[in-house]
Order: sequence, then structure tokens, then C-alpha cells
Amino acid sequence: MNTAILPGKKDPPRRRRPSDSPFTWGFWVALGFIVLVVLAAATARWSAPHDPLQLDLLDTLAPPSGAHLLGTDEGGRDTLSRLLWGAQTGLFGPLAVVAISLVAGVPLGLLAAGRGGIVDLAVSRMTDLVLAFPVLLLSILAVALYGAGFLTTVVALGVAFVPSVIRLTRSLASTEKNREYINAYRSLGFGPLRIYGLHILPNILGVILAHAVVHFGYALTDLAVLSFLGFGVQAPDSDWGLMVHEGQQALLQGSPWQSMISGGVIVATVLAFNVVGLRLADAVGKEDLV
Repeated sequence: MNTAILPGKKDPPRRRRPSDSPFTWGFWVALGFIVLVVLAAATARWSAPHDPLQLDLLDTLAPPSGAHLLGTDEGGRDTLSRLLWGAQTGLFGPLAVVAISLVAGVPLGLLAAGRGGIVDLAVSRMTDLVLAFPVLLLSILAVALYGAGFLTTVVALGVAFVPSVIRLTRSLASTEKNREYINAYRSLGFGPLRIYGLHILPNILGVILAHAVVHFGYALTDLAVLSFLGFGVQAPDSDWGLMVHEGQQALLQGSPWQSMISGGVIVATVLAFNVVGLRLADAVGKEDLV
């Protein structure tokens, strides 16, 4: 039987093969690692073998052993305990940054797409202005004005991430608002608030959240850099970026445990969030195209 498609008719949708699925083994490995990090942060109070702030000047820069599985730092503090407690700021900080950017960026993006004209122009120019400055530069400027600390860097990064969320939301909403079902809602007399809040936003939210997972990794990196530079979490609190900074002298003295381990955890966590976020974005994008 001839299965050729008649002229003027669209090709039938191609069935996705198992190999086309974005949820590969790499995705599941990355997701599993993220779950382990979250569990480590949630159970640090009970799973940490030592007090992360307890000094032991008789056991400084000790290599991994039975008493200290990942060694100790220059103050004799247990590296594993500090690593587990540091997971809390390592995850909560980026989560707060992403939350700030979504709460501020999504409504502004919808407003720009919905109103158009001078409103769209004003939002776009504001977005371009903020994007003209590097994220870390804006954060350092905020620290210079309001002082170093975890809260200052989180708020500054959250504001700096808003423009990218605005651009993504505006682009998705501008495409979605021209679809036939939206025109049907307009013809029925539905107002813009109902259309954008109850119909357009739910349809683009999956893509926005998928990209938010990737932004989580970026935020984690930026916060770690700011802590490394002395602008973020302050000693003696536990933080991965701060641990890399504190381990510099030990690294020169032949005790690389703290810097290498904390730096490796940062890299692995960021990589895991990037893999998961990109795979989710790919999955949502493919579903929209089917």
C-alpha cells in the first residue's frame, strides 16, 4: 500500500524513539546526586560527626583518617562536618536567588508581552541596562553599599538575575499570545489578566522552571565566588566557597584536602543542576513541538 503523503497535507508527527528521550542515564545520575546533596543539607544536624565550629589546635591540617574522614582544616575543624553544614547555605542561597528572580521577572515579562508599546520598550530598556553590567560586579557594588554578608549577596544576585527571567518570559508569552486558543478567549470577552494569568502562564511555566534549574547552578557558582572573595558568608560559618578560600594556605603547605574536596563538590553540584535543567528544558521543548 502506498503510504505517500498527499500534496498539501502535513507529514504525520514523528514518534519519539527511546533514544530521543532527554531522560538519559546522565540525567538520572545528576538527579540522584542532587537528591544526595539535598539530604546532606537537611540532615547535617544529625549526620555531621563533629561540631563544624569546634577548634582543635592539636590536630590541624590532619589528613583523612578514621577520626576525621576528610581530614581537618587549619583550625582543626572537621572538614566533613563543615562540608555537610555548608550544603545548607550552598543550596538555600541559590534557591533564594532563583525565587527572587522568578517573583520579580515573570510578572514583568508577562506585562511587557501583554501591554506592548511603551511598556514593553521601558521594560526592555531596563533589562538591557542591568544586563550591561556583569553579575558579580553588581553584587560587589551592593556589598560596598550595604556591607558584606550572605543576605546582601543573595538579594544582589537575585536582582541581577531578574533581566534574564524577564527576557525568557516575554519571549515565551509573546509567542503564546498569538495562538488560536488565545484568540478564542479574547473573542469570548476574557480580560488580559485572566488570559495571561490562567492560560498563558501555565503553558509556559514548565520552560521557565526548567531554565530556573540551570540558573540555580549559575547562582551557586556566583555565591561561592563571592564567599571565596570574602563578600558572602563570613567566617567561622560553614560555606563551600569560604572553605575553598580558607584552604588556600593549607594547599601551599601540602594539605589540599579542604580546598580540593569543597571545590570538587561545588563543580559536581553545579554540573548536576545544569544537566538536569537542560534535559528538562529539552523535554518541555519537545513536548511543545509535538
